[in-house]
Amino acid sequence: MLVVSRKLGECVQIGDGVQIAVVEIKGSKVRIGITADKSTAVLRSEIAPDKDAFSRDRTKKVA
Repeated sequence: MLVVSRKLGECVQIGDGVQIAVVEIKGSKVRIGITADKSTAVLRSEIAPDKDAFSRDRTKKVA
């Protein structure tokens, strides 16, 4: 796992299609914005807590 420090407004680029930005910091909570191609699944861990759920969701076609 890569761990990086970012300040408000700073971004991390992953490959050519994913960008993660720090959009708000309030106390101990950090809000991030994720920009990704429509073909890239972006799931929160509480929605897909295991790899099997993540794999199943990635195989669904987006209308």
